[in-house]
Order: sequence, then structure tokens, then C-alpha cells
Amino acid sequence: MGVDLVQIAVAFLWVCLEFSALGYNQKISSEHMKVMGKFCFVQSKLYPRLIQDVQLMINELENVTVLWEELWLSTLQDLHSDVMRRINLLKEEAARIAENVTLSQGEKNKINAAKYSAMMAPVVVALERRLASTSRKPETPHEIWFHEEYREQLKSAILTFKTPPASSAALGDVWRPFDNIAASLSSYQRKSSISLGEVAPQLALLSSSDVPMPGLERQIIASESDRGLTATLQGIVTIASFSEQVAILSTKTKPKKIVILGSDGHKYTYLLKGREDLRLDARIMQLLQAFNGFLRSSPETRSHSLVIRYYSVTPISGRAGLIQWVDNVISIYSIFKSWQNRAQLAHLSSLGAGNTKNSVPPPVPRPSDMFYGKIIPALKEKGIRRVISRRDWPHEVKRKVLLDLMKEAPRQLLHQELWCASEGFKAFSLKLKRYFIRNLKRLFNFFVLVQIAFCAEVFLAPML
Repeated sequence: MGVDLVQIAVAFLWVCLEFSALGYNQKISSEHMKVMGKFCFVQSKLYPRLIQDVQLMINELENVTVLWEELWLSTLQDLHSDVMRRINLLKEEAARIAENVTLSQGEKNKINAAKYSAMMAPVVVALERRLASTSRKPETPHEIWFHEEYREQLKSAILTFKTPPASSAALGDVWRPFDNIAASLSSYQRKSSISLGEVAPQLALLSSSDVPMPGLERQIIASESDRGLTATLQGIVTIASFSEQVAILSTKTKPKKIVILGSDGHKYTYLLKGREDLRLDARIMQLLQAFNGFLRSSPETRSHSLVIRYYSVTPISGRAGLIQWVDNVISIYSIFKSWQNRAQLAHLSSLGAGNTKNSVPPPVPRPSDMFYGKIIPALKEKGIRRVISRRDWPHEVKRKVLLDLMKEAPRQLLHQELWCASEGFKAFSLKLKRYFIRNLKRLFNFFVLVQIAFCAEVFLAPML
């Protein structure tokens, strides 16, 4: 039981990842599956508690990653615009049929009903698939709550939606039950945290484990040659317990911020992110670590303190993973959002208090809304009216939209943020030098590494 325990845990984590990825990646051969199955069986005999703990944490964290109400709200929001488009088409078709004097009212109703069923069939399939995914037996108190609160509402709404309306005038009401459910879910999702015992009760009860702390495996394995193969679990930081409260970030995918207590008594913070394949991110971070080794090995690069900053990425499934939380940083997005709020406040103040005291200020536009507000008209100018893949958008259109958006934001925005965060001119100059010179080098290295990562995706995939 030495450092190889860490290596076994990491390897088993990747095996579990391959199994969970099978849901959307069917390229894994049966021979590969047999090898992974044998590996799991052998390691479960050698390290039963370690393997059991890893499986427990992966299963529980997957339950936390995307909650059922988040799945449904995302589904309803994604379907909303498509349903509205289909309703408008049905209204136009109903108006055209109504003008046909050769058809009786009964025949017109049958035609409209058939067209409705055909037009809404893909939406019904999507809704029923989502209902099936959240209709299994609840495993947590939170899932029990969701079943009691929303299951019957959703089943009733789907049944109503599948039934063609009696007239074209009622087409506008077919989606209203889902709008009401979405409003309720949206109101509930304003919560900024949730109890771990509600969403992952087994993790909440955890008091010790043999699972190495994510992101610390490399530094332990790197020191293996110094300690020799007789090293024991002493010195390996393992997961002891999880913090009771799980923070829910307000971004679109609702990632969770979790705090893990290590066996060394220290707290380690991670971002639990779902709906995204983080395996390529993990490989890129491995490449960054390798390049840092190259930079440290050369006296010339070492003298200039050249280093590429990275953070640990630990996939736990094909669509989720743990990302090391980096403290004392602020995102470019939050800087931009703060500027938007200040600009709106200044604009309202310039209009005068008399004009604005009885009016509600309009919401600050989201960057995604600003982007689509420009890209869609620009695509229409090029004669592209149907929704197509982003990769098929003309390059000159994307470039024009980017330049237009850049003109709307002040060029000195980041410069001002650095100045306001500095104690004086000397500190400001140092930050400018550190940010603009060193990060330009890192940016160049990063773009090089992205190209290398593409090769890693091609050549390393069979080995992983």
C-alpha cells in the first residue's frame, strides 16, 4: 500500500469515466470493454475500500452535478422558442385552411389536428424522454421533493400538450402549463446554496476515505522516486469529508462549488461542473504541467520566471468533472457586467430623477443576447435565414460582429480595473508588466498547446 495506491485510484477513475461515457460514445470496442471489466475486478479484490469509495463518490457527485429541476428548466427553456415558432407556423396554416370553402368545418378540424400532432411530435419526444429520465425511483431527499412537487404537473402538462387544441385560437395556450412550471422552477433556482444531505446523503455522512484528494496525485507520484516503493499512506492527502453546504453558481449550467476536508486538516475547494466533457481539458492541463517541467529545466527560461499557470481538472464521467477552485481572482465577465451596470446607472441619472422615479429600469442585456442581437441580422443580410451550425457561419460575418461588439465596450476597461486595484503607481506598473508581458507569452504558449492538444486527442484517446 504505497504511492501505487494513488496511481490505482487515478487509473480506476479513468476506467469509470470510460464506462460512463458509453452513453454517447459507442466507439469503444468490446475488447476494450473486457479489459476495463477485468481491471475493475482485479483492483476491487486488491483495494476493496479504495474502489468502493471511488465508486461512491462518482455516483454521488453525479447526482449533485445537475439536479432534476435544473434539467427540466434547461429543457423547457431550450424548447420554448422552437415551440413558439411551430405555433406560429400552425396558425398560418390554420388561416390558410380556413379560407378553403370546399372543406367542411369538421374536415378542417381534422386537418389542423393532424398537422398539430405531426408538427409537435419532436417536442413531445423530447419532453417524454426528459420525463423518463426523472421518473426513476428517487434516491435522495431532493429527488423525493421533486417527485412530490412536479411529477404530476409535468405528466399532466405533457398529456395536455399532446392533445390537439379545439381551435387555432387556442394554440397560444398549449405551452402555458410549461411556462408556469418553468416560472416555478426558475423561482426555486434562485437559491444560492443547498444542503449536501438533501442531494447526496451518503457524501454528507462520509467521515473518512482512501480516495486521494483530486489534483494532488501528481505531486505525490512525482516524489515516488525520493521515497521509494515502501512509502505508505502516510503523507497522502485523502478525502475525509465534504462541507455540508453546496454553493450553486448563477451561471447557465449551474455549476456547484464544493469544499472538501482533507486528511491533513486543510480545506480544498472545487467547482463541480456538468453538461460538459472535461477529458480534453484534463489532457491540456497535463500538457501544461509537462511544459512547465521543460521551462524549469532550462536556465534561460528559469531566469525569466516563465511559467504557465494551470489548475487540476478531474473528470468523473463523460459529462462532468471537478475543477480546482482558484481563489483571489476575478473573471473578465464580471468586470464587463459591472461596467454595464455602471453605464446603465449613469445613463438613467443623466435623464433626471423626474423621468425615472416611476419607471422600472430595463434589465442589463446579457452578452449572449448582445451577440445574437447582432449575428442574426448580419446572417440575414447574407441571405442566411435558417438556423445553421456556428461552424457554417461566414467568417467575415463573425468578424464584423466581433468588431462591432468591441467598439461598444471601452478599450481602457481592464486598464482601469488594474489601476483601481493598485496601491500606487509602482504597484500598477508592476501589474501591467506582469499581466501584459508575461501573459502574452503564456497566451502564445497556450495557443501552441491547443494545437498540440488536438494531436493529443487523436493519439492519446486509444490509450486512455
